[in-house]
Amino acid sequence: LAASELTFELLSVEGERIDRCRELVQRTNQLNMTARRYDEKEFGTLLAESECKAVHVWDRYGDYGIVGFVAMKGAHIVELCFSCRVAEKGVEKKVLEKIAGGRRLTADVVATPRNGKIREIVRETLGIGD
Repeated sequence: LAASELTFELLSVEGERIDRCRELVQRTNQLNMTARRYDEKEFGTLLAESECKAVHVWDRYGDYGIVGFVAMKGAHIVELCFSCRVAEKGVEKKVLEKIAGGRRLTADVVATPRNGKIREIVRETLGIGD
């Protein structure tokens, strides 16, 4: 990971990023903390009522684009998901550490048959979940 110079930034969810973030929430299973699905109106409400960020990732080899989404209300994570394009690269942990900023967070963690990996990352990084 260090050799690839993997970097990320948290961006506002606006313009074209809205559709990409909704797509991530709708399609991701293994790296989706809640597995909730939103229609367009519900997703708009989530964006309006939460602090939402798109996760943009790149490394020395190229740009992965928007590969993650996080929605928070204060110190509570409402939604967190990542594309499998960045699985096993440590992005999830780095994003969680950044949004925590040293504070104690809570989260909606919903166990599904397929999201064990993200639940494990959330548990190990933040001490939240099963």
